[in-house]
Amino acid sequence: MNTKLIKVLIGVFALSFIVSCATTESKQDDSDPFMISLKNECETTNRSLPLEVAKGVQMDKMQVLPNRVLEFTMTMLDPDMIGIDSDLLKLAIKKEMLNDPEGFDDFIENDITLKYVIKDINEDIICDFVMEPKDFKNLK
Repeated sequence: MNTKLIKVLIGVFALSFIVSCATTESKQDDSDPFMISLKNECETTNRSLPLEVAKGVQMDKMQVLPNRVLEFTMTMLDPDMIGIDSDLLKLAIKKEMLNDPEGFDDFIENDITLKYVIKDINEDIICDFVMEPKDFKNLK
């Protein structure tokens, strides 16, 4: 596997760790304790961003969007990532997610969709994709 993709995967794990700090057991609407906690965690995390979460991978922003979507915006700092095959990048990230399905229990229990927006150093989107709750359930 391409070493640059491995760096991206390390960044994905770091993001999962940051978000795992915001956990409760509620499945209500967007005013439930889990969503409030998640929004607060995003605000707290965003104060320290941008942050290099892995070599060459910078997390720029986390935000809670409508319909229980948690969005991560990341930048690939390596100029060699310009023009990378977005399908290959997406596949590599999803493959790493498959290796740690237990890390997504809170998202499954609370019906959270994860959205990743990955940009290159020119701010051009390399790829974006979502992982819906049903995708996490299929990981187990």
